[in-house]
Amino acid sequence: MPIRTFPLLFCLSTFAWSAEMRTWTSQDNRTVDAEFVKVESGRVWLKLAGGKEVATPFENLSAADQTLVRELYKKAQEKELADQKAAELAAEKKRAAMRERWKPGEVVSCTTKGDHRVTYHVYVPTSFDFDQPPPMIYGFSPSGNGRGILGQLRESAEKAGWIVVGCDKLKNSMGNRELELLLEDEILADVAAEVPHDPERVYLSGASGGAMRCYDIAHRRIDVQFAGIIAFGGWLGGSDYQSRKYPKRMAVAIVNGDKDEGANAWVQSDIEALKRYRWEAKHISFPGGHVVAPPAVIDQAIEWIKQQPLPK
Repeated sequence: MPIRTFPLLFCLSTFAWSAEMRTWTSQDNRTVDAEFVKVESGRVWLKLAGGKEVATPFENLSAADQTLVRELYKKAQEKELADQKAAELAAEKKRAAMRERWKPGEVVSCTTKGDHRVTYHVYVPTSFDFDQPPPMIYGFSPSGNGRGILGQLRESAEKAGWIVVGCDKLKNSMGNRELELLLEDEILADVAAEVPHDPERVYLSGASGGAMRCYDIAHRRIDVQFAGIIAFGGWLGGSDYQSRKYPKRMAVAIVNGDKDEGANAWVQSDIEALKRYRWEAKHISFPGGHVVAPPAVIDQAIEWIKQQPLPK
């Protein structure tokens, strides 16, 4: 059959098929023992016994070998279609499982799979799209009350369409730094693996010592590359901490009550320290003391941090 009558799709496409070593014959009866590799733009690629790959025009093959290649092409098409259907089915099963576990508008409590079995709580916004997971923000409280800090962030996260993760166990003055870091890493690993989210837009937030924990995690886990921090009444931790290495080009919203003298005393020096790493920083003040800001102010902080460029 002349090559011009063969389907154009075959002539322009690429496909490969696993085949055993066999004898191939040309139109002028020359033979070669080789393994079929693929067809690309009308050329048949064969692998010789020594491993070298050679190509020959489809029309140079014998009529029998051309028929074989057509059969391989048909099988490749059928396999591609079957693989596509299988992938679609698997994706739909995965979405169904996600819908069952991560129900929009609900708080889901989870336990890490690591040695320490740490609990954390996840709020899934009602706008949650399983095919386009949204940004995610961690919440750390000074008392290790994950549900509590989640509750304080939930209203604003719902408006923004963000996932919130409230972390238990991690609190001020734990007394065992090694254990503290193990708990942090176990939570970060479990959330990253289990909670559907946009990995390029992961934020940290916390109140008081929880805010200081955010800075510490950003410093210690540069490999994660968080997008930003919302710090409520917290600071880097003093002059010694200002000199530590931080990731570049993050964004931080420093949200303090106007009567929070302790936190406000560090605002300018912290901003100057972080400028060395090209951080974008905004100080947002609200009437109040050493507390998490009200929802309207959290809305403002989230809206600002959303507009900042992502780290590169």
